[in-house]
Amino acid sequence: LSPPLGFIFLFSCSNLDFKVEPLLGTPDMQMTDMQMKQHQSIKVFQRLQGWVLSHKEGLCLIALREEYILYYENRLFFAVARDADTWEQRLHLLQRLWQTF
Repeated sequence: LSPPLGFIFLFSCSNLDFKVEPLLGTPDMQMTDMQMKQHQSIKVFQRLQGWVLSHKEGLCLIALREEYILYYENRLFFAVARDADTWEQRLHLLQRLWQTF
């Protein structure tokens, strides 16, 4: 999407009936009978319809659904803040992003 937000689409699929299957291990792994039964009993739920957007720097994710919108902030953004001033600047940046959205 265009500035000032600059979000990008993360997940999209033109196929509404997209099949999702779990992938356990690598092809060269040997599975025991017990592991094979556990693998066969895993249920993967159908993905929700809608879109997932991400800020261009990964500061937040937005899930757009038919009936609601979910906004997730990436708290790893604060992991590199080593002092209170840097933390405060990053907090203000996220607040401005939220207000703009």
